[in-house]
Amino acid sequence: MNAWILARGTGFAAVALLTASMLLGLAMSFRVRSRRWPRGVVNEAHRVATAWALAMVAAHVACLLADPASGVGPWRALVPFVGAGASPGVGLGVLAMYAVAVVHATTRMRARLGAARWRALHRLAYAGFALAMVHGVLAGTDTGRWWATGLYVAGALAVGLLIALRVWPREGETAAPEPAATARRGLPPLLNGTNSH
Repeated sequence: MNAWILARGTGFAAVALLTASMLLGLAMSFRVRSRRWPRGVVNEAHRVATAWALAMVAAHVACLLADPASGVGPWRALVPFVGAGASPGVGLGVLAMYAVAVVHATTRMRARLGAARWRALHRLAYAGFALAMVHGVLAGTDTGRWWATGLYVAGALAVGLLIALRVWPREGETAAPEPAATARRGLPPLLNGTNSH
């Protein structure tokens, strides 16, 4: 019983921390400067939030493995969609775990990977976040409770809003920029490959 309670708590902690990490990462991509919140501080908070989210995911998996009633064994916890009666929700959670782990593991490898490859890998964060939210809704036993729904909805709306603001053309930019030389200038940094985050 204690393992099950801890599994639920660590799962929700992981969702909250992953949401915070996404919001911090997206906020940095706007390149807003502030003396109160220097970019280095926000970047470190983003990195630490992701690390703690992964720690909570590890604790979540460990608690599920410790609880025989969960029905989650080592294979189902590590290999998505394996075994008879494998839950799609659990499989999506495994994929989310790997996506976020790859993003975090490659965070400090930008110089070695090159900017373009690093950005491509870093964009897995969007998939990891979406998969984690769907995992929580499909596999979570608290889905439907007002506070769980509130966490999922608030997180999805906050991240979705910042993504929308990120890809929305800014004042003076066109929605469909000219190809070739001006194409990269007309798109927001998230889409044109110039995003430094």
